[in-house]
Amino acid sequence: MKKQLQLVFAALLISCSFNLLAGVTKWEDFSLVNGTIRLPGAVDGQPGWVIIDSGANIHGVNLHFMQAHNIALAKSGQTMLEGVYGREKRDVFTHVPITLFGAEFTLDDVVATPFGGKSDALLLGTGFLRMFIFQFDYPNERMRFMTHDAINLKKLKNLTMDIDRDSGRPIVKVRLNDEKDVWLLLDTGNSGGILLDRRFVKTTDWLDKFPRASGMARGVNTVGVNEHFNLPIMELGPFDLENVVVSTPAEGQKANVLSQFEERHSRIRGRKVVGILGYDVLKHFVLTVDYKRGFGHIAPPST
Repeated sequence: MKKQLQLVFAALLISCSFNLLAGVTKWEDFSLVNGTIRLPGAVDGQPGWVIIDSGANIHGVNLHFMQAHNIALAKSGQTMLEGVYGREKRDVFTHVPITLFGAEFTLDDVVATPFGGKSDALLLGTGFLRMFIFQFDYPNERMRFMTHDAINLKKLKNLTMDIDRDSGRPIVKVRLNDEKDVWLLLDTGNSGGILLDRRFVKTTDWLDKFPRASGMARGVNTVGVNEHFNLPIMELGPFDLENVVVSTPAEGQKANVLSQFEERHSRIRGRKVVGILGYDVLKHFVLTVDYKRGFGHIAPPST
C-alpha cells in the first residue's frame, strides 16, 4: 500500500501546478457540504465527489454511488467496518480506478461504505494524507499540499498534536471550559463542533449546568440519538473560541464516538482520547497538518 500511494502522489504532483523549488502545489478549490471537504474526481470513469477525511483509517467507495452508476469492482475480501452506532461486515475492493486532480491511478483495499448521497463517490482517509503535509483554508474553501521538507512545521507548530501509531489518525489536545485538558480526534470528515464520549461528559457538571437539546445523528451504519449543549469557551492552540457546540450520545445510546469510518481491529492507543473535533471549530482557520509526524498549525485566513 505504501508503494502504491507513493506512485499515486507522483501522478498527482505531475498533474498539479507544482513548484519544484518550493515543494508546494498551487491552491485547489474544494466544496464544503455539511462541513466535509469535497473535491471533484471520478471512480471507474464516473464523475463524483472525493471526500478528504482525516478521521477515517480506511479508503471507502460509496455503495450508493456504485448502485447509481452500476459499477462492479473486483473484490479482494471483507472487513468489519466500525461505525459510531454499530458495526457491519463490508466488501473490500482492489484495483479501483480513480481520477483526482486530473491524474488517473488505482487504489487497493477500498472498503464498500454507505455515506452521503449518490454524487459522493470516494472517501480518502489517513493513508492518503500521510504522504505529504496538507493545508486546508476553510474560510476560502481551498487546499494545497507540500513535501515534508518544504516547511519546518515542527518549528512553526502551535497545536499540541500526536498521531496514533495504529490507525495513523491525528489527535489534538484542547482545553474545555477552562476546566479539562483532553485529547480529541482531529476529523476533517466530521460536520459538528465537538463530539464527546458520554462517560467523560458525566465526569463534569455540564449536562446539568448548560441547556441541552436532543437530535438524531447518522453514523456510517445506522442512526442514533445525541444530546447537544453549548460550551462557553474552548482553547485550541493559541486561540479561544466561545459558545462551541458539543454533542454526546444520549443516555443509554450505545456508541463509539471515535469510529465513524474505521476497520474493526483498529483502536486509538497510548493517549486517552475522549471525542472528536470537527468542522464547526475548524471552519474559522487555515489548518496545516503533517499527518506523518504529528505536527499542526492553525491561523486565521490571510484573505
